[in-house]
Amino acid sequence: MEDADIYWFLAETEAFGNVVLEAFVAAMPIVASPVGVAPELLAGELGCRVLRRGDPAAVAEATLSLTEGCVQRDDLASLRSARVRDFAPDRRTDALVSYYRQGLPRKA
Repeated sequence: MEDADIYWFLAETEAFGNVVLEAFVAAMPIVASPVGVAPELLAGELGCRVLRRGDPAAVAEATLSLTEGCVQRDDLASLRSARVRDFAPDRRTDALVSYYRQGLPRKA
């Protein structure tokens, strides 16, 4: 992955998408379809584009845009390090448990 210039995640379906998280951590520019973790993780992030599915012209345009004017991977790495912590397994588990606790009736 470290020798690649860009990462494409153009899946039709995906439960989570660990590979997107791995590419994000590797500070790669990413072009992704809106499945799994991609919309939540990548929206608004520098060096990332989330596109509607089935649009090859948009993929080509995003690829050119990201490869021609992208910031350096070292810069992306420092910008992304804090964001990645939000997706650590313990934080995701804590968030899920908290979500379910909000919906459960309280014991008297």
